[in-house]
Amino acid sequence: MMKLADRVRIILKYFIFAGVPVALVIVLAFMTQQTTEKGEAMALKGTIPPIDTSAPAQTETATFSLG
Repeated sequence: MMKLADRVRIILKYFIFAGVPVALVIVLAFMTQQTTEKGEAMALKGTIPPIDTSAPAQTETATFSLG
């Protein structure tokens, strides 16, 4: 018969090799969902992202010619 320690090792081995990757996939999916929801919330509120608020209100263009 197997000893209790051997059973515990087998259970832990299966948990580490099967449970940990599944948990990582779930956590990554949850983090991606939160990021997507934050982006949609910003678009729905009509707020301007911080990187765009520092841009000048009016920009000028320049035309260069070769010749």
